[in-house]
Amino acid sequence: MADLIVQSLVKAGIAPTENVAASGGDAFINDGRTFILVENGVTDVTITFAAVPSTVEKPGYGTIDIADLTVLVTGSTSKVIGTFPQAVFNDSDGKVQMTYDDESNVKISPVKFQEGK
Repeated sequence: MADLIVQSLVKAGIAPTENVAASGGDAFINDGRTFILVENGVTDVTITFAAVPSTVEKPGYGTIDIADLTVLVTGSTSKVIGTFPQAVFNDSDGKVQMTYDDESNVKISPVKFQEGK
């Protein structure tokens, strides 16, 4: 698993650094304004973003399950995924954890919006 560096989006734009998807998954620090750019190769890939916690207690409703977010990125396409609410996706280190069912030919770029910039 690799910790990916989040890049900041500015008005003039950026040329995002592409990271090769790691076989054990990847993680990135999430401030709630972060999204992921995915460049996929020839085969389909499903990316799973872990929901933390997996359940919450709500008065009057009881225990509510929170499902992981799974996103299909078809072969030879790109996709923008996110943003990720911190209360749902951040682990104890403030990171979003993601895994791939097939990481071959997948490139990932975490990018965040800058407030007021």
